[in-house]
Amino acid sequence: MMTHSYLEYFLTLLGWILNNSLTDLLIGTGLAVLPLAFVIASSFLKARDQGADEGNKGVLAMTWVETRVYTMVFISIFGFIPFVPIQLGVIKIDSSRSDQCGRSVVQPANTGWGQSFSSLNGQSAKVPMWWFLVHTISKGVTTAAVASIPCGTELRQAQIEIDEMRLTDPYLRQEVGDFVRDCYANARVALFDERPALTEEQKIDVGWIGSKFFMSTAGYYDQEYSRTPRANWPYDSTRDAGLPQNAGGGFPKCKQWWADSGIGLRDRLIEQIPPTTWERVRNAITFTSQAESENALIRTLVSPKRQRLTEGGIYPSYSSLDPSALGYVGGAAAAVGTGLGSVAFFPMMHAVRETIPSVLAYTIMMAIIALPLVLVISAFDIKAFVTCTILMFALYFLHFWFELARWLDSRLLQALYASGGPNFGEGILDFSADPAGDMYMDFATALMFLVVPAIWLGLLGWAGVKGGNFAGNAIDSAGKGVGNAQKSGQDKIDPV
Repeated sequence: MMTHSYLEYFLTLLGWILNNSLTDLLIGTGLAVLPLAFVIASSFLKARDQGADEGNKGVLAMTWVETRVYTMVFISIFGFIPFVPIQLGVIKIDSSRSDQCGRSVVQPANTGWGQSFSSLNGQSAKVPMWWFLVHTISKGVTTAAVASIPCGTELRQAQIEIDEMRLTDPYLRQEVGDFVRDCYANARVALFDERPALTEEQKIDVGWIGSKFFMSTAGYYDQEYSRTPRANWPYDSTRDAGLPQNAGGGFPKCKQWWADSGIGLRDRLIEQIPPTTWERVRNAITFTSQAESENALIRTLVSPKRQRLTEGGIYPSYSSLDPSALGYVGGAAAAVGTGLGSVAFFPMMHAVRETIPSVLAYTIMMAIIALPLVLVISAFDIKAFVTCTILMFALYFLHFWFELARWLDSRLLQALYASGGPNFGEGILDFSADPAGDMYMDFATALMFLVVPAIWLGLLGWAGVKGGNFAGNAIDSAGKGVGNAQKSGQDKIDPV
């Protein structure tokens, strides 16, 4: 048997263990036999009533009862009584999609789930042959359908990783604030005073504290310096001439303060980024160089928005360094737009994306546990049996719709923010550059994750009911056909 997630891997066996317990309970208490006894008794009464005043029509009813009993026996043997043994050792997590797209899948034993999964290793369950066949076919069709979705980068997961980044070190956060005040603010003032001709790339580049333009152009970071002594840079009588010499250290130029290997602010900020974030972002976004990827993540980490999200933020925004009124207006508008567009809706959609596999696994487990009860309560009716079969397939196939939703979600993000997109440039990892576009995209994502699966289940539920009715009518027709044949033969033998 195959599953598509860690939790489904565990809950599938748990569901069948509880299914077996309920089946044993229904058989042991005799409740499983009651529907058979009820159908036989009611059909005999019906046959007796019809035979009393309509002659051999009672024989036709008896034939119909025989067909109904055969149907119940078939459902009991193949859909109710467990036969095929399963255990965690023979249940596997489908990794074909990961292999297809070149990603690794961590096995449960290597995660925090390991102990929970191994706790059922000593137990086993059995699956009725019909439901084992339904599970196998459904998972095979689902896996083939998922494999037909093109591979692509997981931009949404990269966005989530980036959104969780915080500069938690209070000393480093304070130093970033000092760098903004002593270096970036003065460089911006000089930029607006001199107003040099800037390319489109440079206009974007001067929007953050690690600007290559400020680093490489004379008169900016090579002239500005730290107003506070820094312990990592010893006092230099030539560089620090005219500045007080004390045990606190020297006064590095902003270029040194930012870029010196090992002790520079840039290298120390890189160490604050978790390795998982590096891996996620590099898998999702193609950078031209290592330095470009590092600058993109650092720019996001030290952005004013990120500082506001971190308790104890140091500086309000880069726009406050813009002497023009438009800077304040733009900053306010961006804050309002981002707040309305993403603060309320994005966390909800993030929760939906992360919890959907768990919800699906629990739903499948519930359906597995309920199967024996549904069959007994429906008196092993062929209509209910076919409906349950189609609904189980619908539940298994939901995995395809969720994978398609994830793929489309990342493609929408790529269209907005990847190279060539309308919002590419102002920090390649700034996924909030277009609040209105983000809001529309979140609604589209909600449609794919919530509405489409609901429509799918509704359609398959309707198909299951119709299929059940068709199967029931076919069984009834078959019973009546046999009865008519028997009646014809009896009439030839006994024409009276």
